[in-house]
Amino acid sequence: MRVFYIEDDQEDRYLFEDALKLVNYKIEFEAAAGYEEALFKLKTGKPPALIFLDITMPIRSGIDCLKTIKANPLLSGIPVIIYSASNDLKDVTECMRLGAAKYLVKPNDLETLCAELRALL
Repeated sequence: MRVFYIEDDQEDRYLFEDALKLVNYKIEFEAAAGYEEALFKLKTGKPPALIFLDITMPIRSGIDCLKTIKANPLLSGIPVIIYSASNDLKDVTECMRLGAAKYLVKPNDLETLCAELRALL
């Protein structure tokens, strides 16, 4: 399985990758630090089975990224899981309306993150 994570915070990317490896070391992981890099990698690289997407990013938001992914016929079938610190009901509602498969609020610890990933994968 291949997982792609779009997140501007480097520490969050490292933590997420560590959690994935603890859950299943065979998972292929790739990340992008923002909108432009993510779309380039998604359009030119091997397609992932899942995309995890933070919505709070500079320049172009994760919501913009979600819209673009869902509008692209080559990418629209890939499930996008919003993985954000925001638990604002407006954000959750908007992301689900735009086609997100699930909305997860970032937990405060590695153990909880691993449990959530196990349940998803």
